[in-house]
Amino acid sequence: MFHDLFQANLGVCEFSEIALSVLCSVIGHQQSKNTLLVDAGALALSKDISTARQHNDCGYGLVQDAHSHTLIPELFVKYVSQEHGQITTNNGLIDFARFPIGSKLKILPNHACMMAAAYAQYQVYEQDNIIAVWDKIIGW
Repeated sequence: MFHDLFQANLGVCEFSEIALSVLCSVIGHQQSKNTLLVDAGALALSKDISTARQHNDCGYGLVQDAHSHTLIPELFVKYVSQEHGQITTNNGLIDFARFPIGSKLKILPNHACMMAAAYAQYQVYEQDNIIAVWDKIIGW
C-alpha cells in the first residue's frame, strides 16, 4: 500500500507516489570519499538491495529533501552498517554546503514491508505537519 523503489522500477507507481520513508540526519561529511554520513543504517532501512537486479539500482535507498519531499536524483545510499548509512552519487561531486551537519533527509525504501517492519508506529504527515500516528498491528 505504500509503494517502494522496486515497484517504481517496475512501473507500478511513480517515485513521487512512494508514501513511506525514513527521516534521518546528516551526521558527517567524508569529502575525500564524496560521502555524506547519516544516522540511518541497516536497522532503519533494511539490507534489501532488490533493485540491484533492475535497470535502476537504488543501492539501499534513494534520497529525498525532507522539506520539499522531492527526490534528489544524484544521491543514493551506497553502504549501510548497523546504525549508519553512507550516501554518495552515481556521478559528480556532492555539494556538501547544501547538506550541512544536522540537516534532514528522507530515504525511500527498496522494499516497503521490510522497512516498515522495523518500526512500532508510523507518523503520517501532510506537508511538514504530523496529522496522525498509526500504531503497527503485530500478529496475524
